[in-house]
Amino acid sequence: MKTQYNKSITGSIEVLQEVLSQPKPVGSRELSRILKEEHTRVSRILGTLFKEGFLSKTEKKKYYAGPGIHVLAAQAIHNSSLLRIALPELRKLKDDRHTVALAVLWKDSICYLVHSRPHQTLEEGIGSHEIYPARKSSLGIMLMAKNFPRGGKFNYELENEDKIKEAEANGYARLDYKGGTVSLAVPICDPPIAAIGSSINRPSRKELQDTLKLLRKIKVDIERKILDEERHRDKC
Repeated sequence: MKTQYNKSITGSIEVLQEVLSQPKPVGSRELSRILKEEHTRVSRILGTLFKEGFLSKTEKKKYYAGPGIHVLAAQAIHNSSLLRIALPELRKLKDDRHTVALAVLWKDSICYLVHSRPHQTLEEGIGSHEIYPARKSSLGIMLMAKNFPRGGKFNYELENEDKIKEAEANGYARLDYKGGTVSLAVPICDPPIAAIGSSINRPSRKELQDTLKLLRKIKVDIERKILDEERHRDKC
């Protein structure tokens, strides 16, 4: 039986995600303009999400994350081995020179589970970075490369399309930013479930080589531990 596409569910998810992506509480009319959706429909979805506890509301009827979202976040972290396995491995990269990151791809954006700058601990970097355009991130470019349709044609008018092609060919992504910062990223698993990366300001050639070598080693270690855990779960 063919799976039926449920527009009401996807519409509700889009409304919820847009509320969560806003830097401050947002009203129904503003949200309907952002989403280019009918105000009545958006308002009805917001009301349902509020009633179910996924959103909270200010006195001025503006919406923000409710307790249900925190429950979902905690359940996701508890039931996913990715963050739990990756954090100890990412510590191997952490020093006063490297920014360290773990992220997943969502549509055309990158969501950082961890983005820890040199002055931060890894724990301080959990959930500290906003949703970011995938094409502006080495991790995003790496994941876009791995998700690019086989045989598809690249459009070089799009931002960093050449970098996506290079990442597909090389198995790692590199972005050079203004100011001398260089960012490297590698995928986790095949097909990828996430990417890890590290950036460093004005690195020497040896620093870049050592960083890429360590990223690749950490990638293998994370993948092995994820596979071991999946096998253990299958036996239970």
